[in-house]
Amino acid sequence: MIEINSKLAQTIVDKMMKVIPYNINIMNNKGVIIGSGDKSRVGTLHQGAVQAIQENRMIEITEDTKYVKKGVNMPIKYEGVIMGVIGISGEANVVKPFGELVKITAELLLSQENIANLQRVKEKEKEEYIFKWVYGYNDYAKEFIEKGKMLHIDILIKRRAVLIQSKKKIKDKENFLKYLSLDEYHITLEEEKLLLLIREDRLEKFIEDIKEEIDLSNYYMGISEEKLNMGRAFYESIDAAEIGIKLNLNNNIIYYENVSYIFSILESKNLGSMLQLGEKFCSKGYEGELTKTFMAYLELNGEMNKIAKYLNIHRNTLNYRIEKIKSVTGKDIRNYSDLINLYLAYVIYVMRNSYYANDQ
Repeated sequence: MIEINSKLAQTIVDKMMKVIPYNINIMNNKGVIIGSGDKSRVGTLHQGAVQAIQENRMIEITEDTKYVKKGVNMPIKYEGVIMGVIGISGEANVVKPFGELVKITAELLLSQENIANLQRVKEKEKEEYIFKWVYGYNDYAKEFIEKGKMLHIDILIKRRAVLIQSKKKIKDKENFLKYLSLDEYHITLEEEKLLLLIREDRLEKFIEDIKEEIDLSNYYMGISEEKLNMGRAFYESIDAAEIGIKLNLNNNIIYYENVSYIFSILESKNLGSMLQLGEKFCSKGYEGELTKTFMAYLELNGEMNKIAKYLNIHRNTLNYRIEKIKSVTGKDIRNYSDLINLYLAYVIYVMRNSYYANDQ
């Protein structure tokens, strides 16, 4: 149940006394003054308010006494329950209309506060539900589905989890969120991580919209496969973004279905030779010179002039590096089969080391 707190009471008093030339007191439901034009009276018991609460009616006091001053004391009610009392000092027949005005104002503010509280509770409940939805990995129980419907969340719509990750705090959060529809949701995981739950039938349009609004070169976006289970989708989006980050891909929108084979290989028991090849390549990559050349070769489809320009090196230097890769790894990346094998070995080595580092 809501209540009139001292902050709200004093706010009402201060604002109303700017237009009403009489002292105003607001008492809680015990008759204690919690807001007053006379600050010295705050915290004291108001006998007129006590009587108004006990008799559940307006009390008019026509003469000053040792304990009370003349004026009116009106119960403040919300849904029939006395929440407090308004007291205005002065001739009862003069201040009574002002008392009615303050009473209505107080009751209106209480109603608004209650609506705001209910909305906060609902939003909190919704937020907690979405967290359980995302972090759950099992199939949905009937009760969980029904709870979603009560919160106007249909969890049986096919969606994709989209993890947006930045090196620093995400500055474009509001621009991402403004393109979500009413049945799409978000969770802020960390300052640099934002999870979006996008309907499958809207994903393409969503990406088109944000590309026009946001410089995506500052982010990696890991996109899960189409799922009903958002827990599984969430972990797919994490894995997809992680691959983009660890491999420093230029294409920063990574779909899990395009890289899922990597995780299948990582779980294979026959990784030895590929890990050895990846380690040999990375450890003898001359501080990344050969690996950067290799990744540029992949991303620019082997077009030598474009690669040399991108790396800001002479064409002869590029040829030298390609031969060096061959001498280190035994793989000629101008051969399609060797290129694929070396790429897989490189990815497996980088991702395997990343996982081990995260486990420690």
